[in-house]
Amino acid sequence: MLNKIRKYFRDKALEKKVNKLKKFALSQVGETSTSKTFVGAGTSLKLSAETTKLIEQVKSNVDDIVKQTNADPEKLLSYVKSLGTSVYRIPKATQLLTQIGEEEGFITEKFGIHALWLSFITHSGLKFKTEPMMVFGDKALDKYEILYSFYKWYSMKTGLSGFDYKTRKNFKLYELNSQRKFSLNDIVNIQEAIAREKEATNYTLEYSKYTESADKIKNDGNTDI
Repeated sequence: MLNKIRKYFRDKALEKKVNKLKKFALSQVGETSTSKTFVGAGTSLKLSAETTKLIEQVKSNVDDIVKQTNADPEKLLSYVKSLGTSVYRIPKATQLLTQIGEEEGFITEKFGIHALWLSFITHSGLKFKTEPMMVFGDKALDKYEILYSFYKWYSMKTGLSGFDYKTRKNFKLYELNSQRKFSLNDIVNIQEAIAREKEATNYTLEYSKYTESADKIKNDGNTDI
């Protein structure tokens, strides 16, 4: 999972998506159009003071939790459960989740047939609406995979945007087809979703670099990675 996250970031996939969205927004609203989030020729995402404060708060609080738990997967998941979010461990999770376009980890709210399938495979009844949850396979948990999911979950719990049903649905549609037409408001929300993905990726990479450096020092006193 860590290699997957590293490659995801190294390829600048998220940045490319943002740039495509900016170009698309310009073609839709024109260079003189403005909104609370997009600015004409720049077409950049403005962070309000409140959003910036929440982003900083998430990082600071997750730092504290990671220090207290040493990023132990079981302890992080216990923390998730203590705040009312369900955590499921199921056999063949990857194959089952692929059926609804999901991966192991943090899954936001679902409606309709996707919610029905998700509730079925997690043995939580048959529902047409499911709350945010975490779903993993029944094998050993990967420390970095859990941390990546934990960071996104904590961002949602803190109140950062980009996790509502419509936004996540559009985000996945955009991943499948970047030429798809979206409203300006949808583009703004997709950018928020991208920002949350990037924040979780950056944090996980920073933590992995820190732990690798610490292990290096412990083993031979050499900090070169």
